[in-house]
Amino acid sequence: MLYLGVIWTQYKPIPGAPECIDSIKRLGKRVHYVSNNSTIQIENLKQILDSIGIKTDVEDIIIPIIAIIDYLKKDKI
Repeated sequence: MLYLGVIWTQYKPIPGAPECIDSIKRLGKRVHYVSNNSTIQIENLKQILDSIGIKTDVEDIIIPIIAIIDYLKKDKI
């Protein structure tokens, strides 16, 4: 398992981040994106990623509310 880290600041990509992610994908690895922003919707996050040159699917994006819902469903609370 490989963990990257911050890929943008203020919606501007860290230099080399899109190219690094593309390289990882070319190796056949799947990349997931985790946000700590609880005010953004997954579709908006995907649009931002696309706009900075990081193409992804919404299934690969995790935001706090989705993680909370999944946790609560798993523990049947």
